[in-house]
Amino acid sequence: MAYQSDQVLDNMIKGLSRIDMLLILYDRAIASLAAAQSAKEAGDQKMLKQYGYESNKLIMGIHSGLDTEKYPIAVDVARLLHFIMTRIEQQNFSEAIHFTKQLRESYAQIREQAVQLETDGEIPPIAQSSGVNTIA
Repeated sequence: MAYQSDQVLDNMIKGLSRIDMLLILYDRAIASLAAAQSAKEAGDQKMLKQYGYESNKLIMGIHSGLDTEKYPIAVDVARLLHFIMTRIEQQNFSEAIHFTKQLRESYAQIREQAVQLETDGEIPPIAQSSGVNTIA
């Protein structure tokens, strides 16, 4: 059964560009942060812990895809992601949401150009690479 799930995920990923995959990760992080904020406001410690952990995991996942040695701008993005992770630890979800949305919007603005670079072969597609690394 796990094999079928892996196959479905692989097929889904093959249809996405790198930037689309990144935008999905940002969307999931934003939704998770919003859920953590709601849980905090409701005093639901169990859900707060769950969504806080999920948010942090998604942000770390985005961070792990940065190539900070090859691309200097990735260092700046890494710093912003670290700032967001700090806000999550402090349970300051409104600031974490704000900055995560700003990063997501920045990537959304360059989506068409990134898709074209991938189509032209200047950026390798996800399916042909060994990981889901991003430039920035």
